[in-house]
Amino acid sequence: LFDYFPNEMDEPYRAEIEGHRLRREIISTLLANDAINRGGPTFVSRLHELTGRPSHEIVGAFAIARDGFELTELYAGIDALDGRIDGKLQLSLYRKVTHLLESVTAWSLKNEAELPAVDEGVQALKEARGGIEPDLQRILPAVLQETVDASAKELTEAGVPTPLASSLALLPIAVLIPDIALTARQAEAGLGEAARAFF
Repeated sequence: LFDYFPNEMDEPYRAEIEGHRLRREIISTLLANDAINRGGPTFVSRLHELTGRPSHEIVGAFAIARDGFELTELYAGIDALDGRIDGKLQLSLYRKVTHLLESVTAWSLKNEAELPAVDEGVQALKEARGGIEPDLQRILPAVLQETVDASAKELTEAGVPTPLASSLALLPIAVLIPDIALTARQAEAGLGEAARAFF
């Protein structure tokens, strides 16, 4: 809701914004626009056909994946490369992020009988990432680590800043985090232990 208004209005008009009579409509419009802008015009219908879940659950799962993986920051990093790297390469970077977004959204819709509230889902995904990502370099099999390193190097050499290149190179592995977290919950194991067993 606050993203819709200029930042300068956040504090002076907080009560008015929170009580805005069109707040539900504003939030719905922003979420729908973002799902279509990031997932493509057929995002919701594709996932409905794939999972049979209704539109509101698809957009909820989308919001959990987007915010749980902090993809807005990744997209902003790619946006900042306008005119600095080859256009085809930039489009391929967007596709990498969109693939993760679609995959994680579909995973949630297929594996969660009842989706959590968006804020709870985002928090759970961030906690799973926090328990797995710091150890990925140590626990990945050599062949996967070599693939990640080669991808990061290729992106860096093409002009992508190193931190962004490293994050993008890890996306094919990051897509597995919800599965690992589910395994840990079902096995009543720690995230690190589940990740080591998974790989």
